[in-house]
Amino acid sequence: MPAPTTALDAARPASDNSDRRQLARVARRLADPELGTGALASIRRGDPATVSRQPTYHRLLRELDDAALAGDGALRWAAAVHVLGILARPGTPPNARPTGEALAAAGLPESRLARLLASRDEAFRDQAVLAARFLHSRDEACSALDLAELALVEGRREGRADQLRHRLARGYYQVLDAAPAASGKD
Repeated sequence: MPAPTTALDAARPASDNSDRRQLARVARRLADPELGTGALASIRRGDPATVSRQPTYHRLLRELDDAALAGDGALRWAAAVHVLGILARPGTPPNARPTGEALAAAGLPESRLARLLASRDEAFRDQAVLAARFLHSRDEACSALDLAELALVEGRREGRADQLRHRLARGYYQVLDAAPAASGKD
């Protein structure tokens, strides 16, 4: 028997059932040329705290309820939106290449990956933004959803955070391990 629907549940959009779906929606909006270059630039500039004060940030997250933004939620969402904005490619749909694979292909040093995976809280959000800027500077397209979702869940839902960290590392090392095989070296 399904749980009874409350007035709050009825008012909440069905799309708000999953952080991942909301992040994918934000990524699509950021890649939409109709968003405008100024709006995208406001998301790419500065740091998550700066992003959280931009009208575009609020416009992108208009479907989130207050609970998602409570406590440090607004800053977590700002970090996630910031990462997605840095990696958005207007006029093209978000890429499906996993973030870990893109980081390896772009040449991110293993020590920086280790720092990204080991960091927590504000330090993690800083490392996530640095990784996104690194990918952007190398013109490496990827799905940043894992990195953005990790900004939301680390420190809150560590089981899910560990899955995402593992996914990033797995993609990274699959590319590194395939490189010697592709070149015929051991």
